[in-house]
Amino acid sequence: MRPFGQQRLKTLRVVIAIAFFIPVSILFLDISNKVPPEASALVVSVQFGPALMKILVWAGIYSFGLILVLAATAAFGRVYCSTVCPLGTLQDIVIRVSKKFRRRKRFGYRKPPYLLHYTLLAATAVLAAAGSMILVNLLEHL
Repeated sequence: MRPFGQQRLKTLRVVIAIAFFIPVSILFLDISNKVPPEASALVVSVQFGPALMKILVWAGIYSFGLILVLAATAAFGRVYCSTVCPLGTLQDIVIRVSKKFRRRKRFGYRKPPYLLHYTLLAATAVLAAAGSMILVNLLEHL
């Protein structure tokens, strides 16, 4: 049983995650471009990848969103991945649903493949410094 304060924080995290997941999902699924550009800009402004790309071109509402995300991350840790990022929220949903349908398996600890992470980061940084955002566009969903 969790203490009362932790339960309230978890509830707050879930509410914030849903509040970001729904608009981003609507934008992602909007293939006929019915969502007004102003609403799209507001939602995208707090997504790290698009905000970073836009701030390199034009610093406006995107700089506010990027600064907000960076400040929240500095203050609270990985809050972006657990609440604001729609992929993190989708992963939480899939994990929760999958726990209900399968038996629990024991997995041993295995060191993450950091070589792949850092190679991808280096390639993205080199291409971005050369003026190409192709890898960022492929990796970022919006």
